[in-house]
Amino acid sequence: MTPQTVKKNLQEILRNIKDLNTTFLDKGTIIGVTKNHTQDHIKAAQLAGITNIGESRVQEAEKKIKKFQHKNLITLHLIGHLQTNKTKKAVSLFDIIQTVDSQKLAEKINKEAKKINKKQKIFLQINISKDPQKRGLLEQEVLFANQNIQKLSNIEISGLMTITANHLNEYELRKCYEKMRKIRNTIQSEGLYSCVSLSMGMSNDYLYAIKEGATHIRIGTLLFGERGQ
Repeated sequence: MTPQTVKKNLQEILRNIKDLNTTFLDKGTIIGVTKNHTQDHIKAAQLAGITNIGESRVQEAEKKIKKFQHKNLITLHLIGHLQTNKTKKAVSLFDIIQTVDSQKLAEKINKEAKKINKKQKIFLQINISKDPQKRGLLEQEVLFANQNIQKLSNIEISGLMTITANHLNEYELRKCYEKMRKIRNTIQSEGLYSCVSLSMGMSNDYLYAIKEGATHIRIGTLLFGERGQ
């Protein structure tokens, strides 16, 4: 996977987004998902103009980033499940932890962030499609959890994130993403103005997500090919 190939793939994605006539190209963020890819894929993404990188595993990300010369030029997102025993390392490593799926995890993050005097940016993960195979707060739990988590001094709730059930059709996906947008708007209307971002949509459905207001899309396969290649 060469930087030229990644740049070509990115240009195709940008053309598709442009056809939607939304504000995403001006305000949105493409996260290059490098799970199971190499450090060279991160470099290729950076050379193509992608400065937001998504990793799913703390240990894998640590190995790649430790030797990465320009880590201060990228924003690193944790987009996979965070085990509580990996919280300390995650807080030291990631700019944004997108997968906060419980108050307990938020409290653990807050505790570790306080130790290093860091204000950790997080997204609340919502299981918007109610898939038993997916993690996240249920729709009816979000507002209560948000009220408690936003009181934690070393956490900033910057947005919401979801991974939908597999094999949903366009209508079902868009309804899920519409619900996400409405929850975000409700949280803002209650005074949490920092909750701006909506991380939703991946290689197979990013256009639907953008139509419903996604601010962050997580793209792996369309940029880098199948994992491990």
